[in-house]
Amino acid sequence: MRPKKDVELKRGKSINMRLTDIEFDCIQQSAHEAEMSLSEYCRTQTLKGKVNIQFPIVADMPELKEVVRQLAHVGNNINQIAQYFHTGGSRSEYILQELNAAVSDIHAIRVWTDKLAGDHIGDRKTLGR
Repeated sequence: MRPKKDVELKRGKSINMRLTDIEFDCIQQSAHEAEMSLSEYCRTQTLKGKVNIQFPIVADMPELKEVVRQLAHVGNNINQIAQYFHTGGSRSEYILQELNAAVSDIHAIRVWTDKLAGDHIGDRKTLGR
């Protein structure tokens, strides 16, 4: 048996409104896209003014998978360097070289992703980005 809600949390009031079939379908579709019940969607729209619906972008591109792999590798290196310093590691020429290499890798990946994005969305300068 489910525990009862506090009196303050219990929703006892309702608002009824008439909609056309098209209006109802639009609201129902928006609630579905937001992964919310119709009541929850309408309540959020009314109280907060807008429900942000996020659409995950799925791209099955070998280039993108390579970027993600490289970023994970660079992130792992930076985490190891941070852990080294957090455990009292001293500053050395080797550590500075590793840190510089990680920063260089990040820059190279950024240049590569800019080129990749340019191939798919056009020239960034032309688009004003």
